[in-house]
Amino acid sequence: VIRIIREEDEPKHELMQTFELTPLQADAILDMRLRSLRKLEEMELRREHARLSEERDGLTQLLQSEDLQWERISEQLRHTRDQFGPKTPLGKRRTLFADAPAVSEMPIEAMVEKEPITVICSEKGWVRAMKGHISPDTDIKYKDGDRGAYWLHAETTDKLLVFGTNGRFYTLGCDKLPGGRGHGEPIRLMVDLGNESDIAALFVHQPD
Repeated sequence: VIRIIREEDEPKHELMQTFELTPLQADAILDMRLRSLRKLEEMELRREHARLSEERDGLTQLLQSEDLQWERISEQLRHTRDQFGPKTPLGKRRTLFADAPAVSEMPIEAMVEKEPITVICSEKGWVRAMKGHISPDTDIKYKDGDRGAYWLHAETTDKLLVFGTNGRFYTLGCDKLPGGRGHGEPIRLMVDLGNESDIAALFVHQPD
């Protein structure tokens, strides 16, 4: 009331709207002496002071008593439980636990389109894959001073086993082989075969 009378440009209208007063009641309030208003303000300040003093005393007692502190913690826990318990609107589970769906592992070969190829490897270890199963009688060009050594019919999903003179086996996917154009690429670079070793055997892996 005091704020409206002191601050509003049209206090009568504001009093009527805020407190649902009649024009006569609003005029009566506006006709009160300022001393009465100050008395109301003083009463309000006293009530606020009493409330704050009570709150201060309560906090002081709480800080000085461990029993009161645990009691306050228990009250807050009960309040939290009542508000967020499993049967409350805020505490009900919104998702369900379930076993993860089974995921089947797909072999890489299943992602490679299966096509017939002819794997050609020269004596100097240059390998390439030509589309289709080509007859060994086909005229194939090699680099100068090189000639054919291995001629294998395979599929793009097959694996090549490379046996080196160092006694080690290497695996090479047929889908990784360079195409038939040109002379191919050195197989030793594809399987990390050292320069001091050569290819002793090359064949298509036959799974059990």
